Amino acid sequence: MKYVILLILIGTGYYLYEKQGVSSSEIDVKTHRDIYLKMESSPVSKEEILVGVTEFAMTMCNDSGFQLSAGETTNSCINKLDNFKSMCSERIFGNGAQFYTEKAKVTSLAKRFINCVGT
Repeated sequence: MKYVILLILIGTGYYLYEKQGVSSSEIDVKTHRDIYLKMESSPVSKEEILVGVTEFAMTMCNDSGFQLSAGETTNSCINKLDNFKSMCSERIFGNGAQFYTEKAKVTSLAKRFINCVGT
């Protein structure tokens, strides 16, 4: 009887574990970290990269200590991000590939975007 209960518990645990897990190809990119998680099993689109790096730039803008050390305020950073996001995304992602699989390339694009928007 103990073994039957143990097998049921193990089976239930495995089922719940598998049901809970999300493959990285199903990740909805919302953050900078999500870009790299998704890249573990599938390419990321330039739109997904833009979403992730914009969120990262916004996080940097909202870090008052970081902004103060750069001689900026959080509001001025957010204003710059709003003003330059469209231009920078066009310059950096406009004529590029639709999908990316190389982490080094994505990191390079992210750095260029962050530098362009001035965060």
